[in-house]
Amino acid sequence: MRRGHRTGKKYGIPVLLALIALTMAGCGKRSDDTSSPAAMLKVETTRWADGADTVRQTCEYPGVKRGDVIYEGFGTSITVKRVYSDHLSFRTGGGLIEPNEDGTLNFSAPSVKEFQIKADEEITLHTMTMDAGEEIVIRYETIDGTSGAGTEKG
Repeated sequence: MRRGHRTGKKYGIPVLLALIALTMAGCGKRSDDTSSPAAMLKVETTRWADGADTVRQTCEYPGVKRGDVIYEGFGTSITVKRVYSDHLSFRTGGGLIEPNEDGTLNFSAPSVKEFQIKADEEITLHTMTMDAGEEIVIRYETIDGTSGAGTEKG
């Protein structure tokens, strides 16, 4: 028996699980930070693939907080960076683009790294993939006629 020889089996399952996690998308994780429940963040994803059924999912985040991961999928994520009284700011893991005005996608466009959404507005982002991907629509809705989510957090 040879010493120090690795067959690679030790790394097979963790690598497989990591690949599965990268290809799965869904609702993100909540942070433990506090915020005002005066607004609701809605994230609607539409997953598509050549030859497969389209899958839609909506996640709601009442009282969104700094650090909340609101999207994970296709090797990227979207995280709440700051909560302000009239808007939210986000950071992404890259690999996301905004559609052109006519709805087409420019895969040569620079990836969106950070963005903001004002109260009662939305933004649409797409994964930078061609054979399968997701459209992500993020809506920042006020509740009970109030504006925004309260004071700045963090």
